Amino acid sequence: MAQIGSCVHDGTWKSAVYGLADQDNLRKLRKRIGCAPVPVVGAKLKRRGLVFYDQELKEYSVPFMGSDVSVVKRSQRYLHTELQETPVSYRYWYTWRRPLPTAAGGGGAGAPERPYELVVFGASGFTGQFVVEEVARAAGGGELRGALRWAVAGRRREKLQAVLERAAERLGKAALGAEVGVLLCDVGDAASLAAAARQTRLVLNCVGPSRFFGEPVVEACVENGASCIDVSGEPRFLEGMYLQYDGTAAEKGVYVIGSCGFDSIPADLGVLYTRDKLKGTLTAVESFLTVQSGPEGSCVHDGTWKSAVYGLADQDNLRKLRKRIGCAPVPVVGAKLKRRYKKQDLCFTIRN
Repeated sequence: MAQIGSCVHDGTWKSAVYGLADQDNLRKLRKRIGCAPVPVVGAKLKRRGLVFYDQELKEYSVPFMGSDVSVVKRSQRYLHTELQETPVSYRYWYTWRRPLPTAAGGGGAGAPERPYELVVFGASGFTGQFVVEEVARAAGGGELRGALRWAVAGRRREKLQAVLERAAERLGKAALGAEVGVLLCDVGDAASLAAAARQTRLVLNCVGPSRFFGEPVVEACVENGASCIDVSGEPRFLEGMYLQYDGTAAEKGVYVIGSCGFDSIPADLGVLYTRDKLKGTLTAVESFLTVQSGPEGSCVHDGTWKSAVYGLADQDNLRKLRKRIGCAPVPVVGAKLKRRYKKQDLCFTIRN
């Protein structure tokens, strides 16, 4: 579909213009109704101009003239006066989103269409095989808008074919079909990574440990206009990639998002879920992971074990890296979580 810029429905435009011009009468009407203002708790929202440039969005914004702010205020007023809940301040801004840069091949006007919408890299590995199965399930289950063009990528074609066959078998299909491509690339071969990145809009990277094998994939994606998502749970890698590639990724109009697996979706969404469901103000959460062994005992995947050991040994460098990034510490509100161990108390015993 050709891109013709932006347009606004005639009725919507008239509603916004007349609403903006009629602010004085709106204020008089509210005085007649006699609604008490919603009290402000905590920091007051910053006063902005009628048109302002948002440094985070990198876009210009204007106040949204619809009924959203009024509706939210009415809801917050009721929750505060009738249920004694803490009111939330709210503002709504309208931002013009410019098209993503077309030079990166992101699908803008005149940009060549990429063969694949996503590529699973490291598809034959321990984690990759589960990702392939889930992508195949979503692609074939009618959950997506239209057909998904995707591919698997790795070093050996026969292993990639075997992963596709296993996924089809587990999903009860004869085969996944020709809609799934197979790309050969190696984390040690920059040219092959670049060639794969140029063929897709998004790479799901399942190769680890990321501290050893992650950066070449991020670099290839950013330089060739593909977004990159990984399942890394290694803070030094994640924050190092932010420090090194954030600016370039923003210029290219692509995203690099880590920790999109067991680390750290349950933790991050779990805190947000608890905050939303708790009747009160949530100030601290402490999580516990319980591992239950089977009749044959317990084992840890080699990549996960290496990530944990090297991460624990590299805490000093992680602190130095965070100082370079300059992130302010998150303030502690309420009781501070109890410290349960000292660094010198940590030890591991490995039995053959």
